Amino acid sequence: MLRADGFQLVVHQDHYGSRQNVPDPEIIAECAKQGWCLLTGDPTMLTQWEQEIRAAGIAVFSQSNNHEGPAHWGPRICAKHNLIRRAADRRARPFAMIITPGGGHKYLNF
Repeated sequence: MLRADGFQLVVHQDHYGSRQNVPDPEIIAECAKQGWCLLTGDPTMLTQWEQEIRAAGIAVFSQSNNHEGPAHWGPRICAKHNLIRRAADRRARPFAMIITPGGGHKYLNF
């Protein structure tokens, strides 16, 4: 759904193959190394790895919860496509954008 909406994605399996238990700090560091933004369904990542995100200087786009599945969160992300693109291109990093179930969003600066 996200690719069909024009998002350029590298998903976990594309990059890490069958390696499933990649530690979040390693993913954060790889995003910095590659110049990628991080899209996550894990809302705890922002608080648990705040120092690593700050040090990596990346943009993180996160769901406020990930319990409903892709049929629900996919359309929310697609609805924010232009806003996500503008934020990724123009906002000073590091920052996070949290996308809420009601279709809203809020920013966190690190």
